[in-house]
Amino acid sequence: MSKEAYILGTHNEELDRLGFQHRVWADAAHALWHKANFRGGQHILDLGCGPGFASFDLAGIAGHHGLVTGVDRSAEYIEYAQQKSEASGVQNTRFMHSDFAGMELGKEQFDAAYARWVFSWITDVDETIVKVAASLKPGGVFAVQEYLQWGTFQMVPEHPDVRVMIEACRESWRMMDSEIDIGRTLTERFEKAGLSISHVAPLERTARVDSLTWQWPTGFLRIYAVQLMALGLITQGQLERYLEVLPEIEGQNSAFLVTPLMVEIIGIKQ
Repeated sequence: MSKEAYILGTHNEELDRLGFQHRVWADAAHALWHKANFRGGQHILDLGCGPGFASFDLAGIAGHHGLVTGVDRSAEYIEYAQQKSEASGVQNTRFMHSDFAGMELGKEQFDAAYARWVFSWITDVDETIVKVAASLKPGGVFAVQEYLQWGTFQMVPEHPDVRVMIEACRESWRMMDSEIDIGRTLTERFEKAGLSISHVAPLERTARVDSLTWQWPTGFLRIYAVQLMALGLITQGQLERYLEVLPEIEGQNSAFLVTPLMVEIIGIKQ
């Protein structure tokens, strides 16, 4: 399996995590699609579609007279989405294996486009936005959800062994060529690409231990810890201490966490 396409790889454990992640945030995605007036009969682009979890939800919105095109740089995930589409008998999806630099979307092909946690992980942000904007029909919309300030992520009660993990993640983001908090600049980038901003809002949650949202960042930390050790940002002992203290925190009724601060944006092509 390819390791460079996704920060956590494309193995089965990460596939399961992405499916779980979509379940956690599906309601927020649907709410944004409603604000952006995604509807039946549209041709919708799912940029960075991964295994297609959002694509299939979008296909339900587009309906029999619409079409969803998913684009992703992971050959494994595109193959998964294609096989799922065939097995499920979904006929209004198509999937394209391409990085964003090489993707060919055409001019004025789409009524709407969607991207979630895509721009935080790439370096050709402006070029990609320009390409998506050109592919939209006049009046077409581009709806995105991206990190605004990842460092707001916090678990309460605060514990030093948890803080070590969070700070190691933040340091790993600084080591990347991309910008994790890309949401800070997206409205300006949209406008430069000819997209008028119609909606901007924060996206953040607090979560108790018994919620699905609690498992979203804690599961990520467990999987990503392997790469943090490979980068020399944590030790095996630090990981073991985190894994030991987490059940103790989860045993406290007062415990909660705050997810990283995100932002959702809708741009309209004039």
